[in-house]
Amino acid sequence: MRENKIRKIWAQGGTVINGWLAIPSSISAELMAQLGWDSICIDMQHGAIDYSDALPMLQAISTTDTTPLIRIPWFDPAIIGKSLDAGAYGIICPMVNNRAEAQAFVAACRYAPQGQRSVGPLRASLYAGADYVKTSTGFGPGGATAADVALMRRVVGAEMGVKAAGGVRDLEGMKAMIAAGATRVGASAGVKIVQQARGEQPRATSSGY
Repeated sequence: MRENKIRKIWAQGGTVINGWLAIPSSISAELMAQLGWDSICIDMQHGAIDYSDALPMLQAISTTDTTPLIRIPWFDPAIIGKSLDAGAYGIICPMVNNRAEAQAFVAACRYAPQGQRSVGPLRASLYAGADYVKTSTGFGPGGATAADVALMRRVVGAEMGVKAAGGVRDLEGMKAMIAAGATRVGASAGVKIVQQARGEQPRATSSGY
């Protein structure tokens, strides 16, 4: 997973120098990112920037190791999720005034079982790497295991869906995930699994699946 420069600097006891973008321009975002800031914030609250502007600005920033942030207009789990899915590595949320609001904000940023964010990293997995969801949920780099899914099922209860992603590589693995409590399964080895379910000999591919 791509390194979060802010976390690295803070872990070392350093100070982060952050730039600010209020103009809806991918060129200005790219130019700013090239100037050596530790991080850059795209201002969707008071700047003239909306989501359709922010997405190409995030793409421009990603040409460097500068960490991209977004300040959202207001506390809204939908725009928080879309901003993180687009590749923002941090969210600045205005008007958080008490403990309950802070807890709700954190929950909107985190995947279950630590939070309530929906899984669907549109661009984040391209920016951060294929292990983005696995790392964000606390799973290992090899993806979720049946034990991970069973734990999540116990945490969220019987009513909420649980998706197993990243660790499903064959039919038996898929069956184990479902037995552990998964209601949805995401697998890059989908073709291989279908072939196994049909009793066919899996065909070799360039990915090994």
